[in-house]
Amino acid sequence: MNHDIHFMNALILILSGIAGGFINTFAAGGSIAQIPAFLASGLSPMIANTTNHVPVLLGFATAVWKFHRQGTMQWRPGLRISIPILLGAVFGALTASVINDRMTGYVLLAALLLSLVLMVAKPDRWLRGSESEIPLAIGPKLFFLSMLVGFWAGLIVIGSGIFLLLILVLVANLPVAQANAIKVLSLGIATLVAVTLFAIRGQIIWSAAIPVAIGSAIGSLIAARLVMLPGAGKWVYALIMVTLVTEILRIGSGMLH
Repeated sequence: MNHDIHFMNALILILSGIAGGFINTFAAGGSIAQIPAFLASGLSPMIANTTNHVPVLLGFATAVWKFHRQGTMQWRPGLRISIPILLGAVFGALTASVINDRMTGYVLLAALLLSLVLMVAKPDRWLRGSESEIPLAIGPKLFFLSMLVGFWAGLIVIGSGIFLLLILVLVANLPVAQANAIKVLSLGIATLVAVTLFAIRGQIIWSAAIPVAIGSAIGSLIAARLVMLPGAGKWVYALIMVTLVTEILRIGSGMLH
């Protein structure tokens, strides 16, 4: 698909990518900064959603590289949990062009509200200090929940990082820093599948995706360094809470009009 992007549009897209890449790597929910920029550039909600997978992918890839360079990438558990996430992502990407925008809004709002409740219910899991690496055991429950996250990542992207962090921190009981490294690797693999399918279908506006992706890589590099600092867990928690509340208000407001 062709879509003209002027200089000021490109600058806004790059800045939104920096913000989104930082949020996606440091916590989750960076699409809150990227999707509005795509919509402001004239993309339809569905194409904005599919195009948004490209900067998310590059941001995650950059974060994986940075975590690896820092010696903090959790390769084995990340690749293991990628299997159910990958399976779900294939079905999610195939479904993305079938559901309408209003149905997507209702489902997304319900999922974000549930996430907010879980965040408020167990804040201590996020605020505890960093710990040594904890083995990730993938039983039937974690496999099923991870597959649902993969489906969501392939379908919508928005919220998928938050949902996976919730599972890894609250269900698998991992410390935030370890969960974050596993998140960017496993969701990055799932997003690669989605991008491939959307590109084959011609559902990506590359002229809009590239500037956001450049910004996303920059933001991810900054966040990957900061998220490993002592005490980062409380900032991750605060950023996720702000992202959740902002996105819930945005979606809820849109449904009232």
